[in-house]
Amino acid sequence: MTEVRGLLRSRDDRRRSFRIAVANPMTLYPLDDQRRVLPPVPGKAVDVSAGGFRCLAEKPVPTRYVYAAFGDVPAVDGWVILAKALRTQPAPSGGTLVAARFY
Repeated sequence: MTEVRGLLRSRDDRRRSFRIAVANPMTLYPLDDQRRVLPPVPGKAVDVSAGGFRCLAEKPVPTRYVYAAFGDVPAVDGWVILAKALRTQPAPSGGTLVAARFY
C-alpha cells in the first residue's frame, strides 16, 4: 500500500485535520520571551482546522508564539487561542503568510 501511495502523490500530506477555507479578519498578538504581549498584528484568515490556521498578516510577526483572535465569529468573540508559528514567508501580494499550529 505504501508503494501505491508513493506512486499516486509526489509527497506525503502531513496534515492531521481537514482545512476549511475562510476569509475572516483576525488579529495576532505576538508574545515575547517573557510572555509579554506585543502590539497586535492585523490580518485575514486563509484557512483553519482543528489543529491550526493560515493567515495573511499585514506585517511580519516578530515572535514564534502568538495569541490568535478570530473576528466575525460570534462563537469565539473575545477569545484568543495560543498558537506556534511554524512557517512565515512574504506573500507575493504583500504582507506575510503565517502558518501556525494551535498550542
